[in-house]
Amino acid sequence: MRKDEFDYRGILSGQDLHLTVGQVALPIAPKMSEQTQEIPAKYGNQYLGTSWSSKEIQIPIAVQAQGDQELYLQLMQNISNVLIETDDDPSIEYPLRFGWQPDVTYWGHFTSVPQPTFISTGVFDTAFTLVFTMSDPRGYLPKESMTIDPTKENVITPKGNAKTEPIFTITPKEPLYYCGYVLNEQIMAIGSDDPVTDAPEYTRVLSDPMNTMASFTTDASILAPIKSNKVFHAQGQAESNGSSIIVTPLKDGTGRRYFGDDTVGDWYGPVLAYKKGLTKTLTDWRVTTYMHHSKFRDNYHSRRAIASNELLLLDTNGQTIGRIAIQDILENMSQRPRLQVQLVRSGGSFSNEKDVHTIIDTVGANSFYINRSNITVKITYKKDVTVKKMVNGKTIYQRHKKGDTGYVKDYDNSGLFSDFNGKITLEKRGNEYNLYIDREYDPKSVVTKKNAYHLHEKWIDNSHVFDECYVSSFAIAFLKHAIEDDEAGYKYHEPYLSNSGVTIDEINTSDKTRKPIALAGQKIEINTASQQVTVDGKVCTQINWSSEYPLLYGGKPNPIMFSENLAGSEIIETDIPKIK
Repeated sequence: MRKDEFDYRGILSGQDLHLTVGQVALPIAPKMSEQTQEIPAKYGNQYLGTSWSSKEIQIPIAVQAQGDQELYLQLMQNISNVLIETDDDPSIEYPLRFGWQPDVTYWGHFTSVPQPTFISTGVFDTAFTLVFTMSDPRGYLPKESMTIDPTKENVITPKGNAKTEPIFTITPKEPLYYCGYVLNEQIMAIGSDDPVTDAPEYTRVLSDPMNTMASFTTDASILAPIKSNKVFHAQGQAESNGSSIIVTPLKDGTGRRYFGDDTVGDWYGPVLAYKKGLTKTLTDWRVTTYMHHSKFRDNYHSRRAIASNELLLLDTNGQTIGRIAIQDILENMSQRPRLQVQLVRSGGSFSNEKDVHTIIDTVGANSFYINRSNITVKITYKKDVTVKKMVNGKTIYQRHKKGDTGYVKDYDNSGLFSDFNGKITLEKRGNEYNLYIDREYDPKSVVTKKNAYHLHEKWIDNSHVFDECYVSSFAIAFLKHAIEDDEAGYKYHEPYLSNSGVTIDEINTSDKTRKPIALAGQKIEINTASQQVTVDGKVCTQINWSSEYPLLYGGKPNPIMFSENLAGSEIIETDIPKIK
């Protein structure tokens, strides 16, 4: 950048826009507004201080095109393209630097792009003055940092002459329950050094390894209030194979499972309610389940198969208040299954969208997507049958006679949940919900790409609609949906569904549960500009009420002392010096 030009958003006024910049007189101070109050019977006003608002920089510009009108029009168009922003976020301001002061960055926006004035008749040379307004009137110098020794008093002396907001990054060597510092006699404190007796954060209430059916019931009266996001018919049979609960295999040697008798147009299969229930209803809880949902690929019937593996969380009335499911989709069969995690307001219904919140509904990361060739397959009906279908939201019935033919699509796609065998955890802490999905790498999976997968999803119920989603028990549902291949009389492998364990913990949210703010190796970032503290990128809420987020004074020594328990920790201070 030359001394006689400016840089706006990385675009140079001279080299890129062919502007000639005149003498720029930087303002000494922002706009000032005296604050006073009239006091009855007082001689004069009560002075309440001065308000400092934005600062304006006026930039005289000349555009030299001489007698070339086409060049003049092109230069004007270039200027408008750069200076007029209609699509950007209106709250964003942009950087401006001058060649004669390249180390200072001013952040702002143009508030005046006036009509150009021709300098002389018949020549396309023009002049005008741009006005650049800074909401933050300070100039920003290059970022600087220093390493802090937490065992002694340190002194930070930033460049510049204005206050600036430091960022401290702390990497402890052991779990931290509290930390903080005193800067310029002001306090920043995180966590608590109160020597309370630590209570466990989680208390195990239920653990079922699914090695027996003794804890489950299929009693119709108990299953009656249990709902899902779709109509289903509880039938068929499930059993334990010693390590998981599965759908009972048929004894015809085909490997197929007994989901029950085909129910035209609906979902059906074994539904098992945990009959023991919990020892108490949990208001704050963590539920972990180990689910396996795997589609077979031996033929196009198996690839098109539709099933849903579900864990349903129940309240004291046996009604569903939560749903964790891996489900094949009915539209465009043989596509990727989806993971769906939903909450249902206590006493609410899946049919009322205001009663339901979907925390996640995903096919998983695209890196697991395998898109194979789509084919159209001819099927022949082996018996007389009436098929129930949904067409444009309407239910219709079609009659087929033995020997009739039809065509179906085999998309043969697969994704993360086409062969998922992993752990899913859902937590409720007050109105905060956290979902964790974990699958370790399995070289035997039909999803042939590296398939380890970990995801954390967080949602806060700011409207408090789901505050009373209290867990008292749970149910398991292994559901199948009949497809045209069933109605035509074909036999095939339905997806393999199993549940190999459920644990339920009570979360202790009392004040006597002292939780570490960070573990060894985690990064704590204290950002005084945003007045926010994060631990490994996640917002930390354990901020002491006395914290003041103290600032640094530019050009002056700023003494700082850290808490003793940070000895051995790595601490880096970073700031961007500023000028008034």
